[in-house]
Amino acid sequence: MSKKKTKMESLRIECRRIDPDVRLEAFCDKQSFYGKAKVVELTCGPGEVAKRGLMSYETLVADVTETEGGLEFRRRWGGWTQTTGRHVRAFAWMFGFHVDKPTWDALAVWDSDDPGDWEKEA
Repeated sequence: MSKKKTKMESLRIECRRIDPDVRLEAFCDKQSFYGKAKVVELTCGPGEVAKRGLMSYETLVADVTETEGGLEFRRRWGGWTQTTGRHVRAFAWMFGFHVDKPTWDALAVWDSDDPGDWEKEA
């Protein structure tokens, strides 16, 4: 009898806040991400204080949401490439999360058509 593995919905850190001036920095051997990855402000939903998304090559791949209880990291894209993996690790690290490929693979892909999940209009 095989057991079906369930995916984690998200990663959580209690009592942390989003810095409004956060900037995505390469922390590997690359000088920068050359504009291929950026942190965007997303529209908050009910019970959310702040929300930031990681755009990698124009695709929303992950987000971090601040609620009264702390921070929550969610996977928003089903793939993984070497370059996007570097973007994801840097984004997660900025907020105190450690996300490597095994952790990424263990997370469920959170997908929603809710307009609150899209980038705010400039």
